[in-house]
Order: sequence, then C-alpha cells, then structure tokens
Amino acid sequence: MAVAEDQVLEQDSRLAKYIESLYIAGKRAKQPVEEKVKRFEKLWSGEHWSSKAARVSSKKWTQAVSNFIFSIIETQVTWLTENRPNMIVAPMSANDGPNAKAIERIIRDYLWHKLNIRVKLKRVIRSGLVRGKGFLKVTWDMMTNPQYGGEVAVDYIPWNEIILDPQCSTVDDARYIIHARVLPLSEIVRRWPHKGWMVKPDPRYSDLTDEEFYNADTDQAIISPAMGGFHQDERARALVIECWIKDDTIELRKEFDEDTGEEVERVVPLYPNGRLVIVANGVVLTDVPNPYMDGKFPFVDFSCYETDDSPWDMGEVEQLEPIQRVLNILESRFIDNARLMTNTVWVKSADAGISADKITNEEGAVYTIQNPRARFERLPPSPLPQHYFELYLQLQRNMETITGIHDVTQGRRPVGITAATAISLLQEAGQARIRDKARNLEDTIRRMGELVISRIVQFYTKDRVVRLRGPDDQLQFVVFDPAMVDVGFDFIVEAGSSLQMNEQQRFQMAIELFRAGGIDIIGLLEATNFPGRDEIIQRMRTGQALMPPTEGAPSGMPGAGIASGSMPPLPPPPGGGISP
Repeated sequence: MAVAEDQVLEQDSRLAKYIESLYIAGKRAKQPVEEKVKRFEKLWSGEHWSSKAARVSSKKWTQAVSNFIFSIIETQVTWLTENRPNMIVAPMSANDGPNAKAIERIIRDYLWHKLNIRVKLKRVIRSGLVRGKGFLKVTWDMMTNPQYGGEVAVDYIPWNEIILDPQCSTVDDARYIIHARVLPLSEIVRRWPHKGWMVKPDPRYSDLTDEEFYNADTDQAIISPAMGGFHQDERARALVIECWIKDDTIELRKEFDEDTGEEVERVVPLYPNGRLVIVANGVVLTDVPNPYMDGKFPFVDFSCYETDDSPWDMGEVEQLEPIQRVLNILESRFIDNARLMTNTVWVKSADAGISADKITNEEGAVYTIQNPRARFERLPPSPLPQHYFELYLQLQRNMETITGIHDVTQGRRPVGITAATAISLLQEAGQARIRDKARNLEDTIRRMGELVISRIVQFYTKDRVVRLRGPDDQLQFVVFDPAMVDVGFDFIVEAGSSLQMNEQQRFQMAIELFRAGGIDIIGLLEATNFPGRDEIIQRMRTGQALMPPTEGAPSGMPGAGIASGSMPPLPPPPGGGISP
C-alpha cells in the first residue's frame, strides 16, 4: 500500500513539474507582449509621463495630458455594448423546436441579466481595444444554486491571468491554455478540500514573515483562531495554475470484439476531449478529463485587430501611442508658453532708481522710479508660431483616420455638409471600422452562447424551473428537459444588432418604406426592438388590436384591416413627404 502511495506521489510530482514547465514556457513567450501592454494600460488610464521624466522636468516644464486614447476607447466600448444583440437558438431538428425556444428565453431573459453579461462584455471589449485581446470563461459553478446542482458561470478573465501555447497562432489551435491566478490558501482549501490543505504559501505571492514561513513549512497551512472557529491567514497565498490541455496520451485496453467473440487489445486515447490539471505550489489539486461533453476549452476571446505573428493580436492603443505622445508634448509647450509669456522679462536702465530685487510678480504691484526718463518696462510676449496649432489639429485628424472615428460618427455634422442624404452616406462609410469590431464581438457572443447551451444541455435537470417576467409583468415559468433533446442547437447572433446606430438606421429605413407603401405596420414593428413587439404583432394578426382614433370613427374599436396589418399612414415629415 505504501509503495502504491509513493508511486502516486511521484506521478503527481512529475505532473506538477510538467504543468509548471508549460506555464514557464508560455509566460516567457508572453513577456515581450506584457511589457508593451503595461505601457498601453498606463496610456489608457492617463499615466503618460514616466516617473523619471517627471523628476527631471517637474520644476521646469509642464506635463500636460489630454487623454484622447481614453476617449476613443471608451466611445467604442459604449457603442459596442449599447444594445443587447438579437440572439436566436435554432433547432437542428423539428423535434427540438420547443426546447430551442425555452433555451433562447433562458439565455436572453434570465442568464443575460443574472450573470451581468453586458458588464463583462464591456471589460472584454476594453481589454481587446487596449491590449489586443480579451477573454471570457464559460464554466459550470456547482456552488451557485446548489439545490439544482449548480449554474452556468460566465466570467471575465483578466489578460494577465491567461497563458497561451507559445506555438499557436490563434486561440483555436492552442495545444494548451492556462488560467493562472494567485489565491489565498483559505480559498484553495475551500475549492479543493481533498488536497488544498497540502498547499504551502508561496513566498513570491505571500505577505508573511520568515518565522511564519518556517511555521508553514514545518506545520500545516497557517491557521489562527477567530470568531470561535478557525480561518486561514489571508496573507498566505499561492499561484494556482489551471491548465486545459489537449493530451494525446494513449493506453492499451482489452475490449470485447463482437465479430470474433474474443477480447482484443486496442489503442485508445486516454483523454479524447482533453485534460484538466490544476496545480498549486507543487501540489496537484485536480487531474481529470475535460469535464465538459463538448470537448472544447471553456475560453472565448475577443480580438481588436488580428495579426499573423502572435496569438495576442493588436489593440487600438498600439497605433495611437506615438501620436498621443506628440500631442502631449505640444500641449505642454502651449501651456508653458502661456505661463511664461504672462510673466515676461522686465527691462530697466541702471539709472531707473529701483533695485532689481524689489521687482516682483505680485498682481497689481506699483513701482516708483526716480528717473522718469529711464527705461523701465516689460517686454511684450512673442506669440507661438501658427504651424504649432496646425500640427496639433492635424495630429488629431490623424487619430481619427487611424481609428475610423470621425466627427460624423460622433454625432457632429461635418463642416460644409447640410444635406441629410449626404450625411447619412458619410455615416454609413464612417461606421465601417466600428462595424468590423461589432462583427468580432458578435462572433465572441456566438461562441460564448454555444458554450452556454452546452452547459445547459449537460447539467440542467428536468426538475429545474426558471422564473421569467413575461408580458404585462406577469411571471412565467420555463422548464427545460435535456433528455428530450433530439439532435442539438445552433446559436445565432443577428449581424449588426449589437450597434445602436445600425438599429436607428434600420428603423429609419423602415419608416421610409412604410410611408412609401413598401411595408405594412407589422413590417415596421418587426424592424424595431419596441417593448412587447411580438405581443403587439400577435394581437394585430388576430384582429384584437385597437385602431387609434380616426376622424368619423369611434376610438377604441378594432379596425377593419388590423388583421392584415394595414394601418393609417404616419404623418408626413416636416417639409413634405410621400404618403401611401
């Protein structure tokens, strides 16, 4: 028995060293990118001047910052998350239709709000725009809703906690992905009670004295009495390496061959869907096959600009940094010029009769000179060259060109253009870059939705009831039985639905078509996200909708053409228009 235990410990030790070597290799490959990303994060947060430069020039020069990078990034984050995208769960067979509708409502009306997905998407987008990539993780959390066995979890993963396979070019072809984070020993014991108590504090991540580290090595995990029980010292921490790996390990298995009626040995992959290994300071906390039946890594990424030479891609800040730094220098010179020129040089002749040390910069000061013919005056300030201001404006225009965010996309009318059609065309062209990012986001949401559906199908039980708020604020209860799934589901995100500007353009086009008689009122409603849209359309199709008051007809009566969708036309726009 002791020999078997020693073998297990030896295997665990080798496995822990192997996982740690993968972490070190990925960390080393990521280091050059990390150095740039730290600089980009400081630029986004407004820390544009180095501490060394601040010490050298703090007494002489202004260090001005107008953070255009922050404005550009946050504007795009707001645009991309202003709308909840239209999400559709499509069945792969006719028998899965009711289940597809139930899953769609669970995701759209329950999980989207319960998991606060909009806020997590904002953080993912911001990480992609600043660093090049952002990450989400879709798992099953058994500690949430324990009465039902757990709940779907969608978490934002900080960029610095992700380690990718150095040999991969994209996340999809990575042989392994590591989620590494520092946790207190108390949290490690809570999550992995069987082996968590074996983890010692790591001096690289813990805030402990030498004596406390000695006690931790000679005894067990540090504990101290408090509140009538025991809790571990929160200063004692360790790095937890969670490695999802495509493991090609095989083994020989004896299986019964139905054709020959005999047992035969066959080579079988040990981890056909991948492997999950979790290590903390040399202790293997978990070593299991991928717990998810889809066989995928539980990570979803968002990219700003894809690159061929690195899986970390490229963000907006990398392109904007040189321009932002030149703008900071120019603005600092403007302020320095204004400060110095309002405190210009005094010129006085030797016979002015006033000592130089008596001349101050006090506001409203009065000086008396004994010789009225002596020279005693301030030199007028010299203006800054005009090309400084022209360069400053040109650099701002360069930023707009690089990011694709022009005045028309920010809601400002271009100078010299007044025609609505021309402005609309300019808006359409100016939104090309932001629409490309919106498509990247919609692809991220689609892959996230596929993983969420996989978790629902795998872990939800038929006795689980989800409470939703239906029309007229009435409560509805949705039940999903995974055993009734026939084939499966597709998760579809409607293209362009995540952008508010696209929604406005679509609705404006629908209004024009409605006025021209090209669509009926139902078509107009279908082009909007008006609250209760589906219920209104259903009432109109069944003839239960009420006609608005019209001349010569009593109000509140069903209209003759309601069921077909025909309604009185909207009033013409100011200045004339076409009425059907």
